[in-house]
Amino acid sequence: MENQKNIRCNVCGGNDIEFLPHSRIGRCNSCGALLTLPDFEDHEILSLLNQAYLQRTTYKFDEAIATYTYIIEKNPNEISAYEGLLLSKYGIVYEYDEDKKINVPTCRRYNPKNVLEDESYISYLSYCKSEEEKDVFRQQANQISYLQREITKQLTSENDYDVFISFKAKDENGKTSRDAEIARELYDILTNKGLRVFMSEVTLKNRISQEFEPIIFRALHSSEYFILIGTSKENVESNWVRNEWSRFIDRVKDPTDEVTIHSFICVYDDGMDPNLFPRINHKQIQCVDASDLSYKYNICDYICREEETKVKEKPVYAKKGSKQLLCVEEINFSKRKAKYVNNNDPISSVRKGKALSFIVPFIFIGFIIAGLLIARNQFLDSTLSDIRMILLVVSISFGALDALLFTLFILTLMSDDYYLNISKEDVIHVSFGIFANKISFGNNLFYSGKDKTIEFKYQNKSYVIEIEDKKVSLSTIVE
Repeated sequence: MENQKNIRCNVCGGNDIEFLPHSRIGRCNSCGALLTLPDFEDHEILSLLNQAYLQRTTYKFDEAIATYTYIIEKNPNEISAYEGLLLSKYGIVYEYDEDKKINVPTCRRYNPKNVLEDESYISYLSYCKSEEEKDVFRQQANQISYLQREITKQLTSENDYDVFISFKAKDENGKTSRDAEIARELYDILTNKGLRVFMSEVTLKNRISQEFEPIIFRALHSSEYFILIGTSKENVESNWVRNEWSRFIDRVKDPTDEVTIHSFICVYDDGMDPNLFPRINHKQIQCVDASDLSYKYNICDYICREEETKVKEKPVYAKKGSKQLLCVEEINFSKRKAKYVNNNDPISSVRKGKALSFIVPFIFIGFIIAGLLIARNQFLDSTLSDIRMILLVVSISFGALDALLFTLFILTLMSDDYYLNISKEDVIHVSFGIFANKISFGNNLFYSGKDKTIEFKYQNKSYVIEIEDKKVSLSTIVE
């Protein structure tokens, strides 16, 4: 009986469990959730299940996965371990919703794989002895699947980043930590260099908690560099910080990912032994001492040196004839509907002017040809045949010139056009024409020619447009 009291509800953590007769199902009297019951005779399994629960609810998901996996290896029939393993793999922690007055699943580690297709979920169902046992977790799994789909939708609207800064924001007294001060110093110098930097205190400001995971996931998987700040082992091992650096280490270990151990940078201060930082494949991660006043410049130089003191964003390609916002500024997604006002489009104005330069002479020469043909018909007397022949030759010559002008008029109107919305107000319009490529920015035409690379500045940032095989890309460069 004492062992039964030690069982925790996977939803709320309560241990007031009511056992349903003739089944392996219990009901939590604290939150009302149903749960599958373990083998109470195996004391080691009970202890490991409680250990794994604590690991999962403190965001130590990798440790929880290892513990649940060990339980399953010892007893493949332990279905409660499959449930816990699935929750850990998908970073699910239940939190109480004050409005709904229920515990709802929240995702603290996004996994793109459909939970209903996961082998842990399939194994859970296969080891159940009744439909009632299967239904215990089916409802939870469907909730998690819905949560996954919502997160996936939101991911498409989030920005990519170059650098991810991980740190513990508050100290044990609830005040701003030394780690946060270091993070802010690095954030300021790196953003001044034009780098896109994720820092939770800035990036997640004014965002609701349900949006955190999509933003963090996108930042962790797009950043080329990860900076872990730790002035103590406790800060490095804190729940959120550990969750972040362990996920980036997974990227480093993935042979298909471009990031390497050199992409991971640790920053420490007095009181922190750099040997206490995590290792990757038993190798020491490069560490920087924040007590050295030049530390932030050294880190910035190291990152920028990868491109010979130039950092270039991953190019964003424009689609022909479409309007696309480039993530070079933080703009509310609901406002990303900038439209080019054609009346103010300088390329359209230039194109119309060029077309008029051909169509006006075309019409004028057309009138001349008509006059020549009328005059020729007036000379019907055979004695004036020479004059008639001259008028015919002149008419044919002018006709050929007129045909050429009309062809040039048509070619002037032919172009491939690309639109790149660099901000809500300003649009880059790239036009591939027969005579010259043209690029306008906002209301200004700033390029006309055949060059393949064009650089320009906007709001103290330098950009480069590259054209190759009628494929347009816009990147940010930092000197």
